[in-house]
Amino acid sequence: MAATRDETVGVSNVAALTARVDALRNDVDEADGYAEACRAAASRLQGTVATLAGVSVDTGSMRSRSARVVRATAKAEDAQDAIRSTRSTLDGTVDDLRGIARKYERKADAARADLRVAQAELAAVRNGVG
Repeated sequence: MAATRDETVGVSNVAALTARVDALRNDVDEADGYAEACRAAASRLQGTVATLAGVSVDTGSMRSRSARVVRATAKAEDAQDAIRSTRSTLDGTVDDLRGIARKYERKADAARADLRVAQAELAAVRNGVG
């Protein structure tokens, strides 16, 4: 017995909605995964920033006319500048990663909302309402 046009359209709708639900689930999982990865990386870098915040080089007591002491003092001050610069760069990177995580969290939330709608539509079609 051949399927009627309405039955074929119903099966086609179910297949299309099922594919949409599956795609949206994948979108949610992917966005959640990216957000989590960014948060984890930001957290690890924040630990490094905190460690660098505790590093200081005091050259105040290294005053001498000795060329060796002058060179050592200059190197120590250069190292302190490098630490400040690295810390600043890492702070910026942590902020960037947190911003990216928020972007993916918003994408995941939007995909979740679309997923709820698609699941409701699929349920309605399967129950013969749609």
